[in-house]
Amino acid sequence: MLDATPRHNTQYTIRPDILFGNDTVIDTKYKILDLPEHQPSEADIYQMLAYARFYKRPNVILCYPTFQQSYPKTVILYNEIVSLNVVTLNLNSYITHPILTQRILESFQ
Repeated sequence: MLDATPRHNTQYTIRPDILFGNDTVIDTKYKILDLPEHQPSEADIYQMLAYARFYKRPNVILCYPTFQQSYPKTVILYNEIVSLNVVTLNLNSYITHPILTQRILESFQ
């Protein structure tokens, strides 16, 4: 479900790539993140925390492409306010809507 309507009256608009369900923000990145050696940039993390606060959604997911394999979910931050996870999608594999939905749902487990 895509809903990019801001919930605050402000002169700035921030729009994540995907609002999933009623509690999740997903932002897709187009840069390769060399997991597990590297982590998301601080700018990407701050961006996701801003989305979580602005849209009042406790689950935020950074989604990065890979070309060799998909890596297990990486938990960046987890507390009573927000859960920030990184998931990867192997772009060399066949990705269907059910596969994509499954990868997103796995990030909550």
